[in-house]
Amino acid sequence: MKDYTDKIQSAQYAIDELSIPVVRITKEIGVIPLVGEIDTHRAQILMENALKQGNTYKLSWLIIDLSAVPIIDTM
Repeated sequence: MKDYTDKIQSAQYAIDELSIPVVRITKEIGVIPLVGEIDTHRAQILMENALKQGNTYKLSWLIIDLSAVPIIDTM
C-alpha cells in the first residue's frame, strides 16, 4: 500500500509541475499560459513554481495568461 501511495504522490507532483509551465519569451520576460480551473491547491502550486522558476531564469517580468481559465476559486 505504501508503494502505491508513493507512486500516486510522485505522479501528482509531476502533474502539478507540468500544469504550470514558465515559457521564456526574452531574457527577462516569461509567460505562464494557464488552462483549466484554478482551485486553492493549484493556486498555491502556481505561486511556488512561478517564484522558483522566475528566480531560476532570473526574470524581471512574469506574465500570467488567464485567457483559457474559465473558473478561478477566490478562496
